[in-house]
Amino acid sequence: MWKKYSPFLFGQFGYGVFANMLPIMAVLLFGLSAFHIGILNMLVSVFSMLGFLIWGRKIDHTTRRRIFGVIGFAGTAIAVLITIFSTDFTALSIASVLIGFFFSIFGVLGSTLVAQDKSGTYFQRLRIYNALVSGGTVLGLAGGVLCLYMCQENANLRIVFLLPFTAMLLGLQLCLMFIPENAVHMPKLSKIELIRINTGVIERVHYLPSKIRHGLSGASIDRRIYGMCLGFGFMLFAFSAFYTTLPYYLLTYGVLPYQIFLVHLSSACACTVAYMLSRKVRAENAVKSAVEMRSILIMIFILVPLAGIPSLVFGMAMVLNALMGVAWAGISVGSVRMVVKFADEYRMGSAMSIYHISLATGSAMGAVMGGYLYALAGCIAYIPLALSALCGLGIAVMWYEREQ
Repeated sequence: MWKKYSPFLFGQFGYGVFANMLPIMAVLLFGLSAFHIGILNMLVSVFSMLGFLIWGRKIDHTTRRRIFGVIGFAGTAIAVLITIFSTDFTALSIASVLIGFFFSIFGVLGSTLVAQDKSGTYFQRLRIYNALVSGGTVLGLAGGVLCLYMCQENANLRIVFLLPFTAMLLGLQLCLMFIPENAVHMPKLSKIELIRINTGVIERVHYLPSKIRHGLSGASIDRRIYGMCLGFGFMLFAFSAFYTTLPYYLLTYGVLPYQIFLVHLSSACACTVAYMLSRKVRAENAVKSAVEMRSILIMIFILVPLAGIPSLVFGMAMVLNALMGVAWAGISVGSVRMVVKFADEYRMGSAMSIYHISLATGSAMGAVMGGYLYALAGCIAYIPLALSALCGLGIAVMWYEREQ
């Protein structure tokens, strides 16, 4: 069962290094501010949202699966190459656009494969998939720590990006070997639908707004999914704003680059262990407890600078972020199960797209607002962010418990 999900381990390995290395590189090599880092994260999130919309509908309209993985790995590898040879903020922005658009394939493809696979129970498949994805992040961060520790000179930071580039090439090979081409048999499209899909470029642009509106409001998508995803978007707004500023926040208080990777690694390790030890619990209960825990931890981060000494700041950040990793495992498993419960089997790709679009939208807004609020109020901005996460929790649970 695990072999068909193994490419996602390497995909997350590469993304784990890239996403955490980009802000460090932006600050140390290009002297960018927290607001610029927010812009880069916003570009990733916005084009992830576009990618989720496009790839989800494409997956629903074909029985092919492997080709989407190939496109994702190849496109992400190109984005990493651009980052390696970047010389200014513009190049980093282009790389962020590409990584957001192509890496978004993995979110939709992975969730769809797990939902439509017939081996084992759904909970077993989801646990294996999440463990591999989280394990890829752990391995990527561990490799990043090692490379950063060896590359003490800032000029050598670009070498670290060879890790995600190699990981994407390995993931591409595993994708060709293990991802099944015919995961599910979809009903054939009618002639009218084929004509609409194959219209000219001008007509596609002209009717794009109505197609998007039609695609997001189909009768087969339960309205409770939209309500829950709105709540998830508020949660990701808060979490994205926090993690956008975290590297800049730690660098300000004297934490070294490889120590920042260790802070992220503590969260990833705790998250992986939580996935592996997870049991069947009610989805809404897992999300409730996890969001409340994360909100409290975000506000506790305000007290970290009081430690004064960089080593103590580093130690406190590691412990707090590890606990946030445990909370994220509950949010990830619980939120997906909440959406899948109301999703139609033949529109699973579209349902997963709506779910990931809500996360990407929240992440995009949080990335920009996080940098702005941090520049305006420092770590005091973490208080409204925590309250925003709790607000999103209330919205998601309200729609989950609402009758059709």
